Amino acid sequence: MRKWNLVLTLVLLLLVGKLLLWFVDWAFLDAVWRPDSRACHAASGACWGFIADRYRFILFGTYPFEEHWRPALATILLIALWLLSFLRLAWRPWLVAVWTAGLAAIGVLMWGGVLGLPYVENGRWGGLILTLLLFKADLSIYAFVGIIMLVGLVKKNGIMMVDFAIETQKSGVTAERAIYDACLVRFRPIMMTTMAALMGTLPIALGLGAGAESRRPLGLAVVGGLLFSQMLTLFVTPVFYVYMDKLQKKEQVEEEEVQEDVPEVAGIAAR
Repeated sequence: MRKWNLVLTLVLLLLVGKLLLWFVDWAFLDAVWRPDSRACHAASGACWGFIADRYRFILFGTYPFEEHWRPALATILLIALWLLSFLRLAWRPWLVAVWTAGLAAIGVLMWGGVLGLPYVENGRWGGLILTLLLFKADLSIYAFVGIIMLVGLVKKNGIMMVDFAIETQKSGVTAERAIYDACLVRFRPIMMTTMAALMGTLPIALGLGAGAESRRPLGLAVVGGLLFSQMLTLFVTPVFYVYMDKLQKKEQVEEEEVQEDVPEVAGIAAR
């Protein structure tokens, strides 16, 4: 068994090494750094010059040029809401009101039509999501439905791992060992549900069937999001769990030190 593990490890290292060499050649050695379409077509590497020349379209799609500040501000606002939610001090009932107001402000910024902002239909939001941009699909109502489905699936995968890790950690093991066991045990059910959803939405993403063009953004959002989220679930979630556990223990130690200092301060004040 150990011999097979060693062979598989060596094979994987060989594949990763080849992929890494190919990526270096594609991204740096054979890349084109100037916005020249002929050079980009002739080269076998990345065309970074095109990205530098067309970065506004890549980020904002066909959104009106003079209104690009609106999706930029909406993105900053959404990131601020996420960062606020990571703070334990903000885990209060008023956080729901903050999220409601923030999402309403994002909707006003993106759609407009009020407060003197020109109305922009969601069909011109293309480019805000990488998968939809690559396939030149609009961010339509079907894409929003796909994003909602995607959030539910990804959240469920993360909950399965974190919940198992928390229960395992109660038995006295470290956070690193608990999340490692959770990855091993929950890998199969996570892959089963992910592949089921992936295979179910793949025909929609491929545009098969009558009237498939209108539903294609839904499939693209789910398929592309699931492929990317699996990397986050299996690799980023354990790291985030370990760091959050260390942060929680640090806060507990600080609270205990503060509680120990309170009687001393009270005694000095009484004297």
